[in-house]
Amino acid sequence: MKDFLKSKSFLIIILVILGLVSRLIFLNRPDSLVFDEVHFGKFVSAYFTGEYYFDIHPPLGKLLIALGAKLGGYSDYLNNFGVFDFASIGEKFPQELNYVSFRIMPAIFGGLIPLVVFLFLDALKLPRKFAFFAGLTLVFENALIVQSHNILMDSFLIFFGFLGLWLFLKAREKNYNKLLLLLMSFSLTFSFSIKWTGLSFWGLAGLITLYDLFKTSSLINNKFQLKKFWIFFKNLFTSKETAKIILSIVVYFIILPFIIYFLIFVIHFWLLPNQGSGTAFMSEEFNNNKLNIFEKFLELNIRMYTSNSTIEASHPYGSPFYSWPLMLKPIYYWVDNNSETPSRIYLLGNPIIWYSALIGLIGSLFLRNLTNQEKFQRNVLLIGYFANLLPFYEVSRVLFLYHYFTAFIFSVCLLWFSLAHLKVNNRIVLAFFALIIISFIFFSPLTYGLPLSPSQYDLRVWLKTWI
Repeated sequence: MKDFLKSKSFLIIILVILGLVSRLIFLNRPDSLVFDEVHFGKFVSAYFTGEYYFDIHPPLGKLLIALGAKLGGYSDYLNNFGVFDFASIGEKFPQELNYVSFRIMPAIFGGLIPLVVFLFLDALKLPRKFAFFAGLTLVFENALIVQSHNILMDSFLIFFGFLGLWLFLKAREKNYNKLLLLLMSFSLTFSFSIKWTGLSFWGLAGLITLYDLFKTSSLINNKFQLKKFWIFFKNLFTSKETAKIILSIVVYFIILPFIIYFLIFVIHFWLLPNQGSGTAFMSEEFNNNKLNIFEKFLELNIRMYTSNSTIEASHPYGSPFYSWPLMLKPIYYWVDNNSETPSRIYLLGNPIIWYSALIGLIGSLFLRNLTNQEKFQRNVLLIGYFANLLPFYEVSRVLFLYHYFTAFIFSVCLLWFSLAHLKVNNRIVLAFFALIIISFIFFSPLTYGLPLSPSQYDLRVWLKTWI
């Protein structure tokens, strides 16, 4: 029994239970529409009416939510009561509608994020104790819970992204095992089939693969030498190891992802045969079924890209990318002012985690005497962080704090990497974690939409920009 309590299996069980409980409790609160539920709810509902909709993001996330709604009896609701219109933030769900079924899939996938981050760090060879605490930290991260608690997409993106990275590292560990690469390809493709920002995970795995290719070809060994370029190109065509890696790149990073991505859109079109709200965004040929399935796929993706790049609308809770690490502009998702103790849902992270992660990120840049393995770990995590932050510099559309989530998780990983390298003792780790839990409980009313008096609310507004 003692051995089991120290085992990887036990740690996995703990993360799964705590992760799911933290996301599934109060899932029925509020019983009205929250923030972008008004948009994504409409899109999900369209799969049941067959009326074509248009969204700037790929369809997989909405399809997964539709699956939850289907299992929750939404088809029966439509037959008996007609379509719920998801009209405006704060609108009450009908009593007959099992609205929790719309929220269940984001909650489940969000609840599994601590697990897949732990598995990723464990495969990266971070000391298991610190990999576990990194995952456990995400259990008590308030903003991630809020995003997983509602009809939103980001929990899917993050889950599939880190699951794909874990599968990739395990495949790499086993000399690019084909089955694991196949599973990786599905997972990473699913990530950018939620939102295109999921491409960052694909890119990170691709960079590590290229690193292995150069290393296997003897280009990366000791100091740079010009003659190694000849060795590299020679080995590309003569080495079985490099040939295997090149084949893996072509099949699992290019061909298979394209096929999977395309097939997701085939399902999307199949479920939306009728004209609807999205018809106005598409060409006459598209709407009149004069295009074949591949032509429709191309047109839709072009429309998604152009719409993404030309959004000019502002938003009172929009924030520039450089403000995200400091959490300067959280987002009001929902408020009920009909009582003396209003309930609010606020996309506000756990400040202890948020600011500690920033310190850990900065601190990791100054660590010395790293082993080769530790240098590799740090470089992977740093590339993951900046690959998910810096591209937003070029984005002109309105941005929100939740766009930082993937980069933020990498910063949490860097925090625990730094603590592992510094060999922080158990007492300090446990004291730090106790502080994380206290902070989580303190801010949880804003996470779960629980009533707070005005004075209790004011205690939780630490910065003027949080109002």
